[in-house]
Amino acid sequence: MTWLVLKIGKVRYLASGSAAVFLALMAMDIGPESIARSFTWQVMTGTGLLVCMLYQWMIFIQRFTQTTTNARQHYLAHRWVGVGATVLFAVHAVRPGEVWMTALSMIFIAVAVTGLLNREVVKYKKQSMYMAWLAVHMCLSAMLIPFVTVHIWAALAYQ
Repeated sequence: MTWLVLKIGKVRYLASGSAAVFLALMAMDIGPESIARSFTWQVMTGTGLLVCMLYQWMIFIQRFTQTTTNARQHYLAHRWVGVGATVLFAVHAVRPGEVWMTALSMIFIAVAVTGLLNREVVKYKKQSMYMAWLAVHMCLSAMLIPFVTVHIWAALAYQ
């Protein structure tokens, strides 16, 4: 527990990200349903989430198309955009919904949690452990794509 307190003091986004994950989990249970029913609110927060997610995938694309030095410049922004996306998710998804939406919600939160467990926070002693963490984080992120696509289609088709 002491290592976590020390890390939170050194890694500024860790406290914000942890609070955002907690907020997202709590909002799914006790969210303000009157706001959630507003189609305009859902479109605004959903668009913000989509923009954040598209930006997050820029890191992946840059890793393969540019030098490592250029991609490293975006890591800090990637972390803070992830924190912001989690806050947006908390105000967008005020209740888990049916099975499909619950799965989307749990995957999104798992992406946020694995993102917080990056190399700066957890000192992976072996490169293979780091690569396993990275694979889990990226696979969960990739799993979001079809869920989000169907969610957008269903939300707009049935509104």
